[in-house]
Amino acid sequence: SPADRQRVPHHLVDMVDPAEEYGVARYQRDVRAVLDDIEARGARPLLVGGTGLYLRAAVDDLQIPGQWPQLAAELRAEAGQAGGAARLYGRLVWHEARMNHANADLRAMNSELSTMAEYDALTQLLNRRAVLQHLTEHFESWRQGGAAVGVLMIDLDHFKTINDEWGHLAGDEVLAQA
Repeated sequence: SPADRQRVPHHLVDMVDPAEEYGVARYQRDVRAVLDDIEARGARPLLVGGTGLYLRAAVDDLQIPGQWPQLAAELRAEAGQAGGAARLYGRLVWHEARMNHANADLRAMNSELSTMAEYDALTQLLNRRAVLQHLTEHFESWRQGGAAVGVLMIDLDHFKTINDEWGHLAGDEVLAQA
């Protein structure tokens, strides 16, 4: 109400004509300027209304691509030609298939990278960081009433001597065999 708006400052309300084009990219620029101004005054902003996309645009590092009015006009013109809509749909399907293939490749590479980040390449055992993370998770579960946690440590006696006398390649072979 007008009374509420006088008691509490409101921003980005009634600022654009309803017929004017106003998208999330422009909103992101506008809202971030307002948020910076509010924080510079030592106040706390309160975001209300809108969709999740607009909230994310305000607070996350959301990269919003620009708009291409000339491309949009060309696509509208092509769609208006005989068979244009079918051609555009065919192009869309082709690009979607390429994107799906690229996403599948990325998922496979991410899975491989995840494995490489958690497992030792030589022994194929969990590396130190992954072991500590698993132990932390299991210990926390135990603390919250879960199953007991057991730890087994294996040490190779005189392993340093193997590395020193026979070299690291021989030490790697011993580790791989163990």
